Amino acid sequence: VFHHTDADGARLWAREVDALVPRALASTAGGAHPILAADGSAVAFVRDGALFRVSIVPGAVGEATRIAALPAGYAYGGASWGADGTILLADGVTGALWRVAAAGGTLTRVALR
Repeated sequence: VFHHTDADGARLWAREVDALVPRALASTAGGAHPILAADGSAVAFVRDGALFRVSIVPGAVGEATRIAALPAGYAYGGASWGADGTILLADGVTGALWRVAAAGGTLTRVALR
C-alpha cells in the first residue's frame, strides 16, 4: 500500500504480491500515511485531521470509515497497527504517542516512562 498522486489526485494504491499493476483504493482520495493492518485486510490512513480505515481485500467495496479525530496540530511521525486491533500513532513534532482501537474510538495518550 502506498500514497501516489496522478491525474485524478492524491490517494492510496495497493499492489498484491502476485500482480504487476497496482490498483487505486476506493474512498481514499486525499489520504496519506497508510498503516497496514497486521492481517493485511485493511489500511488506516490520515485525511482531513482524522484517521480512517478501508478494506483492501481485492473485490471488497465500501467507504472509508472514520476511526478517530486527530489532536489539533498533529504531525504524522509514524504508526503501527497491531494484531490486537490497536493502532499506535506518533506525533513527529511533540514525540507524543497515541493509541486508538482500529474499530474506532477516542485517541488516548500513552504515558512514556
